[in-house]
Amino acid sequence: GRYIEALRSSSPESFFTLVTDPAHDVFPQVLQRIFVCFEGVKRGWVEGCRRVLCVDGYFLKTFLGALLLAAVGRDANEQMYPLCWAVVEGETNASWAWFFAKMRKVLHDTDGTNMSLIFDEARAIINGVASVFPKAEHRHCARHVFAHWHSVFKGDEMKALFWKAAKAYNQTDYEDALADIEKVSPAAVDAFQSYNPSCFCRAFIRKDTKCDVIVNNMAETFNG
Repeated sequence: GRYIEALRSSSPESFFTLVTDPAHDVFPQVLQRIFVCFEGVKRGWVEGCRRVLCVDGYFLKTFLGALLLAAVGRDANEQMYPLCWAVVEGETNASWAWFFAKMRKVLHDTDGTNMSLIFDEARAIINGVASVFPKAEHRHCARHVFAHWHSVFKGDEMKALFWKAAKAYNQTDYEDALADIEKVSPAAVDAFQSYNPSCFCRAFIRKDTKCDVIVNNMAETFNG
């Protein structure tokens, strides 16, 4: 509590939320969640960054456990720009929905219009993004999709064919790449399309965000 008050006194326009665990009726109270977004960081993202955010969760390697959730953007020079982060008790539908609700307040209560969010296929993240940012473009990390697909359709040739399709910049090149995959394995094309290519292939992503990224590597780098 004193830490949050010190932050607020030094940066009144920043956004901080601390939640204590109601299951532990003790004093001092036990931390359950904390959300942090500094005003200067938010202003920098609003005024100078691409409207793309990579989101992911990372286990904190301490005896206390817990999870770090973060939204990491890209600045105009394509460099990593952490926007906001939180520590929560675990990766659940409730914790992700809470994180996204706080992030929505930081971003002036946007519904996600003119934004793209990139994430892996964790169900809790998908549910949270859909409920809090219904109008945002949802991009699934192509690297995670590839890991699942390549576990069945192995080999360097299949790897090259996957990324040729995923990175194609227009639908004609995308369809040509799928035709090349089909020559090797028709089943591989069916599996590829089952992952919803509109969410992870460049040929289908929106252009107004000025960012053709289809992997969640910014969030992974922040994790590292």
